Amino acid sequence: MSILSKRFIGWALCIGTGIGLVTSPSAAVSAVSLERSGYVSDQSVTAFNYSPTIVQTTEGLLVAWVSGSGVDSPDASVYLSRNDGGVWTQPEKIQSNIDSKTLIQTACRRPVLFKPTNESLMLFYKSENSRRQLKGMLSTSSNNGRTWLRPKTLPRSVYGPARTKPIELSDGALLCGCDTHDAGWVVHVERASAFRRKWEWSRTRDLSTAIFHNASEPVLLNHEGGNIQALSRTKRGYIVESWSDDSGETWEQFERTALPNPDGGLDVVKMGPQDFVMVYQHSNRERGVLNLAKTRNGKGWAAAAVLENQPGRSFSDPAMVKGADGNLHLVYTEDQKRIKSVSYTHLTLPTIY
Repeated sequence: MSILSKRFIGWALCIGTGIGLVTSPSAAVSAVSLERSGYVSDQSVTAFNYSPTIVQTTEGLLVAWVSGSGVDSPDASVYLSRNDGGVWTQPEKIQSNIDSKTLIQTACRRPVLFKPTNESLMLFYKSENSRRQLKGMLSTSSNNGRTWLRPKTLPRSVYGPARTKPIELSDGALLCGCDTHDAGWVVHVERASAFRRKWEWSRTRDLSTAIFHNASEPVLLNHEGGNIQALSRTKRGYIVESWSDDSGETWEQFERTALPNPDGGLDVVKMGPQDFVMVYQHSNRERGVLNLAKTRNGKGWAAAAVLENQPGRSFSDPAMVKGADGNLHLVYTEDQKRIKSVSYTHLTLPTIY
């Protein structure tokens, strides 16, 4: 039986029994244990703090996010804080989007920190012009984020990762889950290959259509044997998935999964050769919840922890990284005002078939 056939049988069993998770979202909390929690940012700098991203460096954890007087306001800039195992440092502004000719400032959006093997630390983000058209930007740092090179605009029709980290393939190429919203939200994948110390970019066809799913912000899961899975939020109340069996060269069209989603962000971290942990909102409407789930091979999800359960509030833009200490480190937005940091000890993954 082909990999593709096995894949659809696995999901047919899950959907046919009406099961999105092997266990309910409030069960199996013992799968992880809380190590510590706190806040990376407060409202002492600006009123709104949102869209965080986190990365592990040789000098500790770094978190970057967007901060401004309003959500996507012209003064929205990228800020950064670091943690070497103690407390988070005072936020520092590292990127703003100011036109060199007109001196007009427009918003920075959706930063993504990523550290490739044997390459400089990367900061992707989106900038917009006076007509609110987005373009992809990339800055790099060779000293763990203490200083940054002047950002460069990515090639035309290339936007960089939408909100979650790229994955690095065995040949050093990066795959980025991307989206556009010119005529509704649509997802595609971009590839960056290092050639003579320069990144060369290409992109796939669209994996989705705005009519059927209105999907955005895909996260990529790098499985064994060249199999890559993409999971995306949608405006339809559920998470969708697509698979590639040739290391991201070609993709299936997106299909609906049994996992709910209130058009909220999600992220996935690879904790072992076949083990993945996802942070998401297990609801098709409520944004005041935040959950962890685990999987082997991406074919069935088991509840691991309830991070937040406060209906009426908003916990959004979750991002995760596996730290050098082996723990799971998360950051997310609390009511678009503060960036919360949570660390969990990774314990035994439940067996999932």
